[in-house]
Order: sequence, then C-alpha cells, then structure tokens
Amino acid sequence: MGKLRGVVAKVFLYVLFGLLSLSFAIWGIGDIFRGRTAAPVVAEVGDEEITQAEFRRAFSSEFNRLRQMLGGSFDVQQAQALGLPDQVLADLLTRRLYEAEQRSLGLVVTEDQIRQEIFSIPAFQNEQGQFDRLRYEQALRMSQLTEGALVQQIEQEIIRNRILSGVLGGLSAPEQMAEALYIYRNETRVADYVEVPLPGPEALVEPDEEELLALYEEQVANFQAPELRELSWLHIDPGQLAAEMSFDEEELQAAYEERRQDFEDPERRHVEQILFDNEENARQAYEQISAGETMEEVAEELEGSGVIDLGHVTESELPSALASAVFALDQGEVSEPLESDFGWHLVRVAEIQPQTVSSFAEVREEVRRQLAESEAIESAIALANRLDDELAAGGTLEEAAEDLNIELHHHDGVAHGGHDANDQPVADLPAPQQFLDTAFSTAAGDTSLLVETEDGGFFIVRVDGVIPPAARPFEEVRDTVVQRWQRAELQALAFEQADQLADRVRDGESLAAVAEAEGLAMHETQPLKRDATEPSAVFVEQLFEVQPDDVFVTSGEGSVLVAFLREVQAPDPTSQPEQLTELRQQASGRLRQDMELLFRQALERHHRVEINQRRIDDVLLEF
Repeated sequence: MGKLRGVVAKVFLYVLFGLLSLSFAIWGIGDIFRGRTAAPVVAEVGDEEITQAEFRRAFSSEFNRLRQMLGGSFDVQQAQALGLPDQVLADLLTRRLYEAEQRSLGLVVTEDQIRQEIFSIPAFQNEQGQFDRLRYEQALRMSQLTEGALVQQIEQEIIRNRILSGVLGGLSAPEQMAEALYIYRNETRVADYVEVPLPGPEALVEPDEEELLALYEEQVANFQAPELRELSWLHIDPGQLAAEMSFDEEELQAAYEERRQDFEDPERRHVEQILFDNEENARQAYEQISAGETMEEVAEELEGSGVIDLGHVTESELPSALASAVFALDQGEVSEPLESDFGWHLVRVAEIQPQTVSSFAEVREEVRRQLAESEAIESAIALANRLDDELAAGGTLEEAAEDLNIELHHHDGVAHGGHDANDQPVADLPAPQQFLDTAFSTAAGDTSLLVETEDGGFFIVRVDGVIPPAARPFEEVRDTVVQRWQRAELQALAFEQADQLADRVRDGESLAAVAEAEGLAMHETQPLKRDATEPSAVFVEQLFEVQPDDVFVTSGEGSVLVAFLREVQAPDPTSQPEQLTELRQQASGRLRQDMELLFRQALERHHRVEINQRRIDDVLLEF
C-alpha cells in the first residue's frame, strides 16, 4: 500500500510539471476530433472552441484544490482576487494555441514516441527501471485519471517542446547581466548601531476605554473567532481493528513459518583486508603470509593500504567480486589476491558468526502484531467497501454506523486548526490535517467522499453546520487589547528617543559619542548581504536602501535601532566563476520564460483569440 501511495504521488508530480490531464486507448491511439457544437463557448482560438463546460471543469478542479489547501472559507471572490479564473482560462488557451500552431506547421507525434515517453515515467516503472503495466494501471486508477487523457497531454507536451525549441534555442543571458546579479546578491554592508530599549510599563499612564475601543475597532481582524464546523464522521481505524483481533496458536505458527525469513539473522563475518594497486604486490603479500608472516607485518613491508577492518558483514554487503570467495574461507584463513574495481584485495576472515533464526517463542508477539496489522488492513478495506456501497445506496452515516458497527463521532464546533470554540484541541480526529482539510473543503450539509489515510484506514465526514468567523466581543479580549496598546505606546516612546539621537548624529556628533553620552552600547555588524536577518530583517532591508554615512532609525527585536552605514563592499564577479555561471543559467531561464510569454502573445494575435467574458462570469456565479 505504501509503494502504491508513492507511485500515486509521483504521478501527481509528473502531472504537475507538464502532464496536466490524461487521454489514450492504450497501445492504440485514436484520432482526437474537435468540432463545433451548440454548447455555450467561453473562448475561441481560430476555429477551435473552449466550451463553458470545459472551463467549468477546469476551474472547479483548481478552485477545490485551493479550497482544500486554504480552508473552507476560501470562496469564489477570493479566487477572483487571486486571478484564478484568468489563470485557468490562460492554461486552456495556451493548450489550444499550441494545437493550432501544430496544425499550421504540420507537426506529428507518432504512437511510438508517446509510448516511449510513457515508458520513461518513473512512476510506471518497477525496481529494475522497466515499465510495469500493473503499476501504471493502479496509479491511474488511484489518481482517478483515465488512460485516455495521458496520451493527449504527452502529445501536447512533446509538440510544445518542439515548437519552443525553435523559438528559444540558443537563448541565454549576456554575461553583463550575470555580473550585475552577482554584485547585487553579494554586495555587503557594514553598519554601526545603537539599541534603544523600550521603556518599562511605568512610563505609561493608564489608557482610557475610548482609546482601547478605538484600537479594538482598528485591529478587529486580530480578534476574530475562527470559523467552526459541526461535524459528524465515521472512522475505520486499522489500529483499533488490529487491537481487537485474536489468533490461535496454529494461526500464529503458520504465520511464523510464512515470515520465517524476516526473523533470520544471516551469517556474518568479521573481515579484514589489505588493498593493493597491482596484482604483483598482492601476490607477493599472499606468498609471504602463506610463509608465516602476519597481515600486519606484510602491510608494513609492502606498498598497500594497511590492514583495513571492514567489521562484521553479510555476504550481500560485500562487493560481488569478493563476496563468494570471502564466504568460502574458513575462520582465520586469508584469500588469494581478489580483483575488484578498487584494486587487488587480500582478505582475512577473523571471525564467523553463523546464521541464526529466532524461535517462534522468541518472536511470537511480533508475529501476532504483524499478522494483526496485515489482517486489519484487509478488514479495513472490506469494511470501507461495504460502507461505500451502503452510502451509495442512499444510506445515512447514522444507518451505516449501526449496520456496520462503526462508532459515529460528532462535534459541535471544530476550527480548521483542530481546536474547539474554547481553543482546546479536539481529540480523536483521524489523520487530523487530512481530516480537517477535507471537512473544511466540504460544503455545509454535504458528505465528503470516503478518504484513505496514511495508515491504511478510512474516514468520511459530514458537515452538519457552519458557524462563520466573527469578532470576539471587546470585553472578552480587553486584556489583549491593553497589551497591544502598551506595546505600541512603548515602541512609540523608544522611536521618539531614537529619532532625537539620530538628529544629533546628523548634526555632526559621532554615533559612538552619542551612545557613550546616553550610556548605550554601540555595536558593529558583520558584513551583511541582502538576505541577512540580524540584527533584524527590517534593519537589513533599510541598510540596503541608504547611502554611505547615512543615519537611519528602524525597529529591532524588542528595541529601536539607530544605525550608521559605515562601509559598502562591492564584490568581484570574477572571483567566483562557478557562482557566476549558475547565475547566468538562472537569468537565462527567466529570459526563456519571458520569451515564451511573448511568443504566446504572438500566437494569440496570429490565431485570433476571442473571449466571451459573460459566459465566464456565468460559470463563476455557480460557485
């Protein structure tokens, strides 16, 4: 099951990097025909149409994916603010544009080319790197992807790469651009600074209620109670199923015999060796050892590696050139010279630890655990299938729970973070993050699909109600508001003092003299790059915005900083040729991206793109 999940994950990664959806009657590829229909159209690329239904499917897929990532409160207005409809439409248009250009150029992709591409996908290969049809079919089934769409998208990707290779071939960033990037990234700056601490609370007068209420209303978003969901769910837990299972001795004994190799500790040998560069020296060493000299003595006399202790190893842990010969030796025996890719070896077996097999009595509990876990996974799958069938037939969670003897869980208010209305963690959530993401991507009143968890279990959740996020009453958060007010006031006082110190430096005093007069310590930074975060990220950002000898005031960690830019160090691009080459490659990649965008825009003009925004808006109103 774990391997299958890995396969599925790899499939999604492959899809993410260019294979968007899948289409093919395997091993024989049917013609793909698109003709005009009477269906509502959101866009046209030449004579080709993008229907409203096609846009709806694509948008719904991306919208639901983002909703699952960001939480159930993610709505279509937020999606529009992020530009999701435009991005979905752009992806569909890009696909059509390259298809149109393919037809214009007369480019053809053969079945063999597509087949080779499929065979090369690691997710569809076995441990030997060979195409595995079973893995292929399982991966597509588990991913809810059809055979059909795979070839279509692979064909599109091949065509796209062919077209772009003619447009982008040989495009690279000039060396001057790489040098400018190198200088920008590696420039360092050194500053002197003084920390002005925040005063204590005694420096403040008590705030009045009007001030606190004004701050509360200004920052009301910080005092929100999260969205809560009333949830009912069923959880098929293989761990619980395993704990309830019992086996007689015959079953355990049979499982032990079946898994016997799992409880074998193979023969191990304590191996020592001398490694030589050539056979002549190795042969001479062997003859001297055979004549009575020790390996240590020979190692000192001849040019070899010295005696190397390989420790206690199994046959499979040795190089194949040595393994069989070493494991044919008796204890204390030295091998004749053995050749490997590393040179010539003389090997001594110092000790032999024979193979051992743990008895049934010794591993009985481990056998019981393994058997219970295996049986529990199978039972969980069978139970999940029965649950799925019952719900598909119109049954409710309550009815399924009673019929299948599964506990029905319920909670009146769960936040996406896994806490209740009192900010206490909710116990007994199955695969919490996966469960919560599912619960908050399911609409109120709906029941999710049956979801498999990493441990081989399953859950299904129904959203019985939604309590929208709301501002907590002022009385409830008054103490927090007071703390925020105090922090803001104390920081303002520190900034006021820091500004006065900065003015003195601008008027001609040195920062060191000002610091000494005020009893403040002065610090010197290390040479800082733009990505530094000490003494604070805000400090570094401002440091790279000022000129040498400039004074600036900024916030630190629990203080306010008065800083003086003392030195700017420009790097030499020729000192790091490897980094310069890497930067040039990165810049070239960005240039190719920009050029690809310009080429797409040219395709739009050439193939005449028309968009019906009203049809797009109609789709968005459905969400």
